[in-house]
Amino acid sequence: MSMYDLCMILKLTSGDSLLCQVLSDQDENILIRDPLQINIITLPTPEGVKATTYYAPWFQGTKSRIHMIRKMHILSAAIPDETTKDEYARIVAERHNEEAPEPTNKKKEDSWLDQLNFKFNSDQDRHKN
Repeated sequence: MSMYDLCMILKLTSGDSLLCQVLSDQDENILIRDPLQINIITLPTPEGVKATTYYAPWFQGTKSRIHMIRKMHILSAAIPDETTKDEYARIVAERHNEEAPEPTNKKKEDSWLDQLNFKFNSDQDRHKN
């Protein structure tokens, strides 16, 4: 398994959508690595309006690859499809002068619960301690 298989899409309360690797889950925070902001542009074409996705560094002005996000600012989390994972791996490798891993050709679908490497605690769970 490649480290890029641990990537997630996070929707934040700020409106940002991030494609990143989730490194760890702590009580109130998660640590992420190499976050890319997902941007969608719509363009008129003769065939109609077309949407295209592009990725940009999320945290401008820093060389740090690891960032902390408070869980209370995450609205939703999802596992990206294999094409998106491959694109993420290519962009991150290119950005950091690394060799990109081979594209994945996974046929077996793990359950989404097995793939999530962090959990969201409800407010009730947080206040039990």
